[in-house]
Amino acid sequence: MLKNSLINFFVCINAIYIFSCSEKRNEESVVIENLAENTFPLTVKDEFGFSWPEGLVVDDIIYLDTKEELLIVSISKLMISSSGDKYYILDSQQSKMFGFDAKGKNISVFNKIGAGPGEYREIKDVQIDFGKNQFEILDYDEIKKYSLTDFEYLESVSLAGIKGNNIFGNFLNIDGVYYLYTSLPPAHRMIPSARANSQEFHLLRKAGDQHDFFIPKKYGILGMEGDPIFRQSHILGEYNLTPILGNNEIIGINKEGIFTKYNFPFASNGIPKIELMNFYDREREFLATDYYKFLNNIMETERHLFFQFLGSSVLYYVLFDKTLKEIISIGRSKNLMPEMISSDSKYFYCYVLPAALIKYIEEGNTFENNPILKTIDLKKISREDNPILIKFHLEKI
Repeated sequence: MLKNSLINFFVCINAIYIFSCSEKRNEESVVIENLAENTFPLTVKDEFGFSWPEGLVVDDIIYLDTKEELLIVSISKLMISSSGDKYYILDSQQSKMFGFDAKGKNISVFNKIGAGPGEYREIKDVQIDFGKNQFEILDYDEIKKYSLTDFEYLESVSLAGIKGNNIFGNFLNIDGVYYLYTSLPPAHRMIPSARANSQEFHLLRKAGDQHDFFIPKKYGILGMEGDPIFRQSHILGEYNLTPILGNNEIIGINKEGIFTKYNFPFASNGIPKIELMNFYDREREFLATDYYKFLNNIMETERHLFFQFLGSSVLYYVLFDKTLKEIISIGRSKNLMPEMISSDSKYFYCYVLPAALIKYIEEGNTFENNPILKTIDLKKISREDNPILIKFHLEKI
């Protein structure tokens, strides 16, 4: 489980300062209002200090179908219908999207890999518009739109010809305004000229033919692919952006642009600037250092923020109460920690692999004190393959 978490966690993030500019790249500072009031230093007092509060309530457990032809290799993204009765999982390693009903029964598999009309080479990212019953996929330099009902190909949006680094890896569509994130591939990171160009930008806003650029590369890219980068906030039409390397500001994105929401600087063990400047070609060494590194995997409900960060190749977890404006839990978990994958205004969603549960038991452990896993019925696990989805919320205390 930790291995899967780390793979998903070592994400490509790249700059320190945030500003926007036009396609001509005229610099203009992002307005940050009352950031001091929304700054909360992270201090790890107890290495194993993370635990869920007593008010955690498990609302549903979904045991996904595990037929041979439905096996999921990776959960890259989880999308839940507005009514909460359908779950769609992007498996980026297989470039497939699986659909399940509220009971975990498979209802669809989107798989049109090929070079023909309406087919794709790879699904780099996907976004579903449940209101229109349509979805879009990012396939290199195109965004392709399909019907969610019968997977009929509808149309494409070309991304060819956009200036700058346009190897896009993730995208959003907010009412017709697209945001695209560029992650520099590992092969390109080894080319000094590719790393040194500070005029390469890693977040693009595309409104029709108008292009605005945000977040220029400064200290390069860290890690591997895996993180969705954009996470739905508790507000429809608003998303959170994984903070850039060396910066702990959680950035919000909506149709109009980007804005700073919260700042969680490390009170100690932060990365010195010299380390940021010299980590090229020594990523493994850099990841293994004792420095705390970028926030990741941001989940947000109406009241809470949950996110992770890395230190000495170990994941740490943070639960923040937005109403109380305080960190209520921080550190590593003593219990087996499910992988957090999505959230909405009220609920968090996570998953756990059956094989991890079985191994945990074989090692002499139990789930009786685990507020999330204790509700799983092991008798309902027929195979050790597909993940188990868990939906939960935190009661106000």
